[in-house]
Amino acid sequence: MLFAGVLSLLALSLISNFVVIAQVFLSPFYRINGQSMCPSLQPEDAVIITPVDAHEISVGDIVTFKHPDEPQTEIVHRIVAFMEEGDFVYAQTKGDGNAEPDPYLIPLNSINGKVRVRIPMGGVFLSYLRSPHGFIACIVCPLFLVVLYLVSRWYLEKSDPDRNLLARELLPGPWRCDPAQPAS
Repeated sequence: MLFAGVLSLLALSLISNFVVIAQVFLSPFYRINGQSMCPSLQPEDAVIITPVDAHEISVGDIVTFKHPDEPQTEIVHRIVAFMEEGDFVYAQTKGDGNAEPDPYLIPLNSINGKVRVRIPMGGVFLSYLRSPHGFIACIVCPLFLVVLYLVSRWYLEKSDPDRNLLARELLPGPWRCDPAQPAS
């Protein structure tokens, strides 16, 4: 049981590390903040975004792009139409919860990615993981416990030539073999 617990903590730590590293380098996860995409995407949902070429985009796709007036803001809306102006093709976008389309057109080369997967309430985990408490709870503590387990197991195996497992050393019980006692 102790080994299964340590393995579970190691898995949690590895998954959390992957999420943090992927978010820093690839930014595939995005937390939904507003209600403009309700009911398709709820606030606190997380979505996985993948890069997309202009020829792969179609009407009905949910895409991400930078707000034309506020480049630090990322928008997640659905494409409702394509419009041509001169030699350029633009996407008309709209939030599912909005009555009107967005007041601006988005050049296809400005679309950062396409939403592939929705993770209900996944934004809560992303926010927690980015906080100092979440980093310590999900990454530092499990790794510390795994290292502690491995060091204690190494010490017990080194000091005991019979290579008794850690659980047998810590938990007395009838399963412990004692050569001095006769079998019942």
